[in-house]
Amino acid sequence: GGKRFRLLESGLWALLPDAYYTEGRFLTFVPPDPGADPMPCQAGEGVPAPGKLTAPCGGEDPAHGLPPKPAGKEIMWQEGLKRSVRLRANVALMARQVHALRDAMGIARVLNRTLILPQFDCLCDRSEYPDIMPSCLYQGAPRRMQIPFKCSTSFVI
Repeated sequence: GGKRFRLLESGLWALLPDAYYTEGRFLTFVPPDPGADPMPCQAGEGVPAPGKLTAPCGGEDPAHGLPPKPAGKEIMWQEGLKRSVRLRANVALMARQVHALRDAMGIARVLNRTLILPQFDCLCDRSEYPDIMPSCLYQGAPRRMQIPFKCSTSFVI
């Protein structure tokens, strides 16, 4: 079900019958505004170097007071929150989006309507890879990736 939904969400699933989109009573909602990137890249960061992957940039909290994180070292979520301004902002954004989704689901139920899920915004890629911190982006992410970005509903729920 999850893969089918992600393909459907991306417009890559086989055509659905017209009735899928036209029959029924629907309710939509606009998720909370994510705001701007809380810690954008500094000048010169995220610039490609010949023969190397572009290192993600931004997100590091200069006041975290922790020693440098060795590459590949796993960290606990508490340390991730201390190191990454983006991660803290993403956690707060996800909470606001989940609350808005909960409210929209309740309203849809009371009105007997089908809820149309919006595209949600994210400030962090979803990953268990430790080197995603503090930038919250995969190392191979597009240079100067725009934050926030549209993400899969599976990032939120």
